[in-house]
Amino acid sequence: MAYTTPLAVRKLLPGLLIGEDDMGVVSSGTTLTLESPAMDVITVEKNGIVLSEFSDFTFTRPRTITLDTEAAGENFIATCYYGAHDSDIDDIINRADRTINAFFSSMQLPSADYLNDWSSVLAASLYLKSFATANDENIQRANALETIAMDGMQTYKDENQEEETQRTNYTYVVTVN
Repeated sequence: MAYTTPLAVRKLLPGLLIGEDDMGVVSSGTTLTLESPAMDVITVEKNGIVLSEFSDFTFTRPRTITLDTEAAGENFIATCYYGAHDSDIDDIINRADRTINAFFSSMQLPSADYLNDWSSVLAASLYLKSFATANDENIQRANALETIAMDGMQTYKDENQEEETQRTNYTYVVTVN
């Protein structure tokens, strides 16, 4: 069972999953292809003018924008939502959880609250690294999230291993006396 949910991961990423795809000047044709797969297209600009979805263009996942009129040398920029399906996020959560399990392999796992927090933060980090590879700002955010989770896990481990060692020593002393 996963330590967190896709919803918890998404809550950590508001506004970070939106980006622009500058397709540049399109000399002709009615089909635009996004550089990165997207869940949805929020807007399409043609020479700085925002087009209306359904009347000026349609979007077909994951990368195709079909214009209602043929392009003739205009510059196109699409603002896209780079989301993922729950099943994709579940796969990322499983990767995060494996990292947590390996990290705590030498001791008892922490409580569900800790696991949920660390799993969410690690999964958000992995998500950003997977889906925002061309965006340096999101890569920096991903690295910061990973550091937060790993530092928290290390602090927990250090504090609890010390307690476990003290309990073991105490038990040993009691046993010897």
